[in-house]
Amino acid sequence: LPLDIIEDGHTSMAMAYQAIDSSELVIRHLDSAVLFSVDPKQKARNLFILGQLYRNEQKIDTSNLYFEKLIQLKKAPYRYKIHAQIDRAKNYTEQDSTALLLSTLQKLIKERENRPYVDELLYQKGVIEAQNDSIKTALIDFKKSLRIEQGKEFQKELTYEQLGNIYFDNVKFEMAGAYYDSIILITKNKNEKRIRRIIRKRESLEEVIAYETIAKNNDSILKVANLTKPEQELFYQKHIDSLKKIEEIAKIKLENSLKTTNGFGVANNDNTVGKSKSGKFYFYNTSVAGFGKQEFKRAWGNRALDDNWRLSAKKSITKNPKKIEILAAENTFDTSKKYELDYYISRIPSEKKALDSIILLRNDAYYKLGIIYKEQFNEYQLAADKLEKLLSFNPKEKLILPINYHLYKIYANFDELRSNKYRDVVVNNYPDSRYASIILNPDQIATTEDKNSPEAIYNDAYCDFDFQHYDRASQKVEKAIKQFESEAIIPKLELLKAYIQMKTKGTKSFKEALSFVALSYPNTEEGKHAVEILDNIDSYNSSDLNEKINN
Repeated sequence: LPLDIIEDGHTSMAMAYQAIDSSELVIRHLDSAVLFSVDPKQKARNLFILGQLYRNEQKIDTSNLYFEKLIQLKKAPYRYKIHAQIDRAKNYTEQDSTALLLSTLQKLIKERENRPYVDELLYQKGVIEAQNDSIKTALIDFKKSLRIEQGKEFQKELTYEQLGNIYFDNVKFEMAGAYYDSIILITKNKNEKRIRRIIRKRESLEEVIAYETIAKNNDSILKVANLTKPEQELFYQKHIDSLKKIEEIAKIKLENSLKTTNGFGVANNDNTVGKSKSGKFYFYNTSVAGFGKQEFKRAWGNRALDDNWRLSAKKSITKNPKKIEILAAENTFDTSKKYELDYYISRIPSEKKALDSIILLRNDAYYKLGIIYKEQFNEYQLAADKLEKLLSFNPKEKLILPINYHLYKIYANFDELRSNKYRDVVVNNYPDSRYASIILNPDQIATTEDKNSPEAIYNDAYCDFDFQHYDRASQKVEKAIKQFESEAIIPKLELLKAYIQMKTKGTKSFKEALSFVALSYPNTEEGKHAVEILDNIDSYNSSDLNEKINN
């Protein structure tokens, strides 16, 4: 047979086996196709696929070998050769020369013929830098990748995700949220598993961003309220001076910008026709739209598209089933008076009732942040900082015991001495409390048959659910969630509540309740269970779901 027919035959067989997910046979036939190849384009494609397949098989050295063969293939189309370079960089391991690989990528970035691929090259360079803890350099390259005007949408998604993850890992959740928002804004497939996970991760930040905002704002208000009158005047005069300076700088920048554009963010040249999406006008620039959205939400919350949207008396901060409804004064700030010192002074709360309300909201935010950082993100030092700061505020008595208990549990992860300090507070000052019993007799508490224990109440509610007494089960679960707030049983109760909603309110409510469990308790078995169900819910029938709750 002619070689081209043999090549086509093996390639076709490989495609057929790919359809039935038989990697071994796909590789065998592609290897044969390469061996008998007469078509440089087909050979390049097959070499590239082989490199990817061997990477999927964790055979990195073999994968690199095929990418190198493709790079050296003289008649291969250039797009295959450059992507072989990029994919070779994706195979980066500790055994590689980091300096050599980064140098190669930098050289490729500078070459004129690689302009269509610069966004991918910068991204891959950033990934390697991030893996080597060169975070600042990685951030620069990721942001350069985003600024490439002809950058590919999917590549932008990946870059936004990397940036979001970096800020997430550095506990800069508001910035992380902005980048995740940008992915959600531009993605074309929100049902893809990767995107669904990003959406869940983004939603998990809603509470922490909201409570951080409350804590920060109320701390600022209380700080100013505690100043003397002259100190308040000095504080706000500095603020007014700063506003004037910022406005002057912005005015100069705008004037300079208008000199080089036609006033709509498009340069004054004929080549911009039909390219408005890459202009500087806010809504056409996806790299800043996410930040604009985040900034709006930070200031106003999730507002419906209604008339007089600014006059809402509440800010709804999250889409979660358990919404954080933050009572907020109407935003009645008169911008025409932003340079009037007396106007600022008149807005400082001074009545005890108002100050007590601000303190209460601030303290609640600190407590919630401590629990969120501990339970959701495993950020133990951050959790400890929030709760210890809260203790310094002399909060209400009802908070002192759980704060000390949580600090005992938090420090048990990294500071035994401090953990014992808080343990002693709970055991010595609150010997009859349930928290003390948990510390002193953990095994007994776990196996207790006390009808009032969390486990017994959960089992009782589950029995009602199992016997299809859904209303009774729901009432018991709701009562238990309030009664045992912050205890280990809560994720189980919330998951049971989700299954009750499946039976009483349908799939939509079930999904919302599962999302809450997945977001609120990601490190628990219940949270992982919820994620599994959400990822596969469309493929389950009712008997599958019943089996899941029984397990």
